[in-house]
Amino acid sequence: MKSILLCLDGSVYARSVCEHAAWFANRLDASVDLLHVVDIRERAPAKRQDLSGNIGIETLDHLMSEMVDQDHARSRTAQQVGRHLLDEGRTILKEAGVAKTTASLRNGAVVDVVQDLSAKADLIVMGKRGEGVDFASGHLGSNLERVVRAVDRPCLVAARAFKPIERVLIAYDGGKSARRAVSFLANSPGFKDLDIHLVLASDRPADADVVKALAWAEGELSSAGLKATCRIVQGEPEAVITGIVASDGIDLLVMGAYGHSRIRNLIIGSTTTEMIRDCRIPVLLFR
Repeated sequence: MKSILLCLDGSVYARSVCEHAAWFANRLDASVDLLHVVDIRERAPAKRQDLSGNIGIETLDHLMSEMVDQDHARSRTAQQVGRHLLDEGRTILKEAGVAKTTASLRNGAVVDVVQDLSAKADLIVMGKRGEGVDFASGHLGSNLERVVRAVDRPCLVAARAFKPIERVLIAYDGGKSARRAVSFLANSPGFKDLDIHLVLASDRPADADVVKALAWAEGELSSAGLKATCRIVQGEPEAVITGIVASDGIDLLVMGAYGHSRIRNLIIGSTTTEMIRDCRIPVLLFR
């Protein structure tokens, strides 16, 4: 049985993350391991500083003791909140028909914990933005970018609201990451009823290598019994993909992350980051 690692926090994305994980779990016949991390960077213990020249030593000891007590109280509250989130997440998954779940509450840096656990996961699911997100800035969650950089597993970036997935767009460039994305779908029998569109967008005319790369992808999907429409579209890749997502009612964007091409730099690239910020559908990333 496959395994999905669900990264859960207290953001407005929490329910959607659970619902996206449930959809994939049911399609992949996978179990779901819920994870909540109490981030030690946000709750570092109070450090004693040498203020003896500014304040009496007895007063300083008293104040430091109060700060330590407050740290302990915040830590206990964070643990309680984490357990509540995990319980709520398991309830959502159960209601969505996911039979097998586990829950883990860890302390540490989110990226380190996720990286440690990712070796046992076939898919990682997390929200586009975290608890401290400033929606006005439109920035992606800081942990999202760190996790995608650190792990070698597929990572699903959940949209704010869940919508059942019927139409999938693979942004394909023929590179290693994009080929992994094609293979992932081809090896997932639960995706056979989906309407899949594979697009190779390039701002240059297609040459023999591009045609060959497209033929490989088309063959992989067809051999697996998936219904896929494959095509080459000339144009600036980000604009082409963004336009198709909007015009064709795409529910899920699948693509590589990182690499030298403009498509695979979607997360960290300067102009392409704007695309994923504005994308309101889930994005499945491969490295």
